[in-house]
Amino acid sequence: MKIVHTGVWTRDDRAADPWPGLPFEVPPGSPGVTVELAVADPAAVLDLGCAGPAGWRGWSGGARTRFTITPGAATPGYLPGELEPGTWQVVLGLHRVPARGVDYTVTVTGGGTVEPPPPGPPVPPRP
Repeated sequence: MKIVHTGVWTRDDRAADPWPGLPFEVPPGSPGVTVELAVADPAAVLDLGCAGPAGWRGWSGGARTRFTITPGAATPGYLPGELEPGTWQVVLGLHRVPARGVDYTVTVTGGGTVEPPPPGPPVPPRP
């Protein structure tokens, strides 16, 4: 499965619906889903989240441009668990949209692996 949504978000879009959803279908028995967001303008801020047919599955706001949900694991901020078949939504928050608008690409692919969190800072020696 691979679904690509592209377009331009404008301030009029933000005024009409600040949290638009982009639909995608998850087939029965799906091993996971990975979503990637690309924004053409670094001045723009689009938040990222996800809802499944059974309800909310997570939100990372502007902190991430990619997330994965699988039955056994998920990117921090998202709920792991069986992927119920049906229509899901990539939920975007149109937080900061430049006056000229912003080009975006959202790519949804089946499967995927959850990236481990980055290592924490080193622990200093005890005094």
